[in-house]
Amino acid sequence: MQFWQYAAGLFLIAFAPLLGILLAKISSDERKPGEKWFVLLRYCILGFTSLMLLWLRRDSVWLASAIVVGTLLFVGRSYPLLHSALVGLAYWQATKTVLLLEISFGLILLGIVGGTLHAAPRSLRQRMFWTNQFSDFAIVIWPVLIALPLYFF
Repeated sequence: MQFWQYAAGLFLIAFAPLLGILLAKISSDERKPGEKWFVLLRYCILGFTSLMLLWLRRDSVWLASAIVVGTLLFVGRSYPLLHSALVGLAYWQATKTVLLLEISFGLILLGIVGGTLHAAPRSLRQRMFWTNQFSDFAIVIWPVLIALPLYFF
């Protein structure tokens, strides 16, 4: 895989939460009824992506246990920087597998759903919506900072 392909896929994954915020802004009335389905979709995508990575890395005990621990950390508590770092690491691991497209698609969907769920309903009607959301979502750069240097390993 060439560097520009790696970086392009990584930037698509990193800016998926902004697309989710845009989705929440466009359809702010539908956000509340769809929230329970987005939470369910988030866990399904996370489980599917984790299972694919786990199946592809089943020969290495250390990588398999790291995937399980990363998934449990992602589900357990809400640490946005940790979530973004885990997405960057998952993308790096996906580039080493045959199912790069499928895993990358799952990570992009995970970002869109996360961005939609992150946008607070009352902030969707504010005039300075994008200013507030960009300050909250400065963490979208973390997957890039984690996975970009890993390309060289």
